[in-house]
Amino acid sequence: MAFAWTMVGQVNVCVCAMLLANATGMDCRFTMPHVLEYFLAVVVGLTVSSLPGNPPQGFGVLEGIMAYVLVPHYGNWSQIFAVCIGIRLLHLLWSLPGALVLLIDPMPKNIHTIDDASGVLPTPALADQGVS
Repeated sequence: MAFAWTMVGQVNVCVCAMLLANATGMDCRFTMPHVLEYFLAVVVGLTVSSLPGNPPQGFGVLEGIMAYVLVPHYGNWSQIFAVCIGIRLLHLLWSLPGALVLLIDPMPKNIHTIDDASGVLPTPALADQGVS
């Protein structure tokens, strides 16, 4: 189920990237060659930028890959950069609902004091486990 939701999320990112590209004036039509090239650029760019060893947040890697794939046919560097910044802002907006967990219930119900929140789990008595 998680894999299916991941695929839905990736398709949403790619469609949003195409809408952003259209908004910046890039040549972006919803035909199969355009969709495939945009999806290729976004998926490969986000995957490579998430690998370890890249700059923080992979900044520059996504832009470079998208420019390599899309600039010769669909737009220029400034348009690609605007689309990439838009993709990063979309990721930030989509992660904001996770902050609601902290705002609604910041502490689990079984933790009553600060000392209980230290992360040390109580160990069961050895007698309860049948060990003498």
